Amino acid sequence: MKRFLQTISNIVLGTVTTGNTPLKVRTGPGVTYGIVKQLTNGTEVLIYDLAYTNNVAWGRVSNGWICLDYTV
Repeated sequence: MKRFLQTISNIVLGTVTTGNTPLKVRTGPGVTYGIVKQLTNGTEVLIYDLAYTNNVAWGRVSNGWICLDYTV
């Protein structure tokens, strides 16, 4: 399970940790969904919901879904 910086109710604050590669924000929880935006390393995000696709955790952020493998 990932450790996150802070929890407020059911909302979790996380930080993108991708190095030099941007993290893709998708329309749904999985790589088959379209890309709506990209986040740079160090971006803080609020995670509102959690979903698993093929045993990979995805978090819903304000404008889509991100893979939680790339957050702390």
